[in-house]
Amino acid sequence: MTIQLNRINSDQVKSWQYIETTLIDPNRRLHIMSGIAIPAWEINDDSKIYRDLCEVRLGVTLPDFIQATCQVGLASVSNGESSFLFALDEAWVEPDKTSGELILFVRLALNGEDSSLARFGFQIVALAGNRITGVSGHIRWARSLFDASQFTDGSKLASVTANLVERITPPQGFEFDKLTPLGGNAPGGDVHRDGDDFSMPYSFEHLPLGVPLRFTVNLSAGHFPFDCSPGQTSGPFTVLLTPTHVSESVDFRVSQNNVVR
Repeated sequence: MTIQLNRINSDQVKSWQYIETTLIDPNRRLHIMSGIAIPAWEINDDSKIYRDLCEVRLGVTLPDFIQATCQVGLASVSNGESSFLFALDEAWVEPDKTSGELILFVRLALNGEDSSLARFGFQIVALAGNRITGVSGHIRWARSLFDASQFTDGSKLASVTANLVERITPPQGFEFDKLTPLGGNAPGGDVHRDGDDFSMPYSFEHLPLGVPLRFTVNLSAGHFPFDCSPGQTSGPFTVLLTPTHVSESVDFRVSQNNVVR
């Protein structure tokens, strides 16, 4: 049985850090990731060594992945008198064959009564090309709806969530789309005045390939009128990024009574 963890779940991965840097070669970028994985694997048997595979989905998609190296700790702890063993036997990084998301694979070994391999730290250095998957766009609204002249920081006004879309067919009733947030919102950028409108940009990077995505706007309380709602004005309703189509633009407009102008 494989232990599956996801970086976007803070109960499964703690202390996530991510750095992306350009290199002298303009066609390549270096990606450095680290964190603490929480497999919380428990056994109660000192008669044999148990082994399992832990997969940590890192939430970073690199369409031009070249290679990666990783380091995990601990390596191995044992005691002959007490008959226990805690070990990380092997670790490597590969992109998911469908989505391109990087996955850290770690082979675990455990032996002992009331033993638990609770956590391990990891660091990954990945080399990839300079193409980045992503979705960006703008959130707009009329000045008559909300005068944002005194605001420059759009993160206080709204954010956008990237969601995985899953079509659900219940035994009874109608089909519906289930939206699961990918984790982490894209806040609004600097607020700009454009004639009678205000606008602010947002952007996502390193989104997965080959999976349906949908984007939703979250308005901060206390600024827009209570009967306002955001509607999509451009771009596909459901976004599907591919190796030959790694970016997309999706715009929104906030209007009263759910009317998109």
